[in-house]
Amino acid sequence: MNMRTSSIAGVLLILAGGVLVFSLLSSCSTVPVRDTQQADALVAAGDDAGALQEYNRAINLDPRQAQAYLGRGYVYEKVGNYEKALEDYSAYLRLQPKDPQGYLIRGMLLEILGRNSLALTDYDTAIGLAPTNAGAYYYRGSLFEKQGNSQAAIADFRAAARLGQKNAQNKLNSMGVVW
Repeated sequence: MNMRTSSIAGVLLILAGGVLVFSLLSSCSTVPVRDTQQADALVAAGDDAGALQEYNRAINLDPRQAQAYLGRGYVYEKVGNYEKALEDYSAYLRLQPKDPQGYLIRGMLLEILGRNSLALTDYDTAIGLAPTNAGAYYYRGSLFEKQGNSQAAIADFRAAARLGQKNAQNKLNSMGVVW
């Protein structure tokens, strides 16, 4: 799997060796960490099948465990089962509808799946919930750029750059745009 075909969880795993991903997964829910701790450890160890079993167990014990859906969705995405990942990210958001990171993660997956209008809606929601979410501006700007809307892309890259997003800063610098 290359970096372009990864959602934020995958991108963060590649960039930060998994540390940031597990921080993100842990910060996205109010579910006690102990309920998914074993599954998270198996993900870190590269045991995707074992992690899926543990996330399934956690969900079967309590289907309201948002954290388990987010983690299982990440594993499904990692192994290329994007539709199941999308189902789990959506289940997570039904349980945690005010979590901007959840919308960002799902938006990135929707973009991978070519569902750009839905991805844009998720990016908009993430920004609406957390106007200082630099990643949401960056990824929305990237989608705008892909769609040929350079004016909107530059505006989002500027917002992300001003919030400290390095990729946006580099992008604008390479374009010769002052941010």
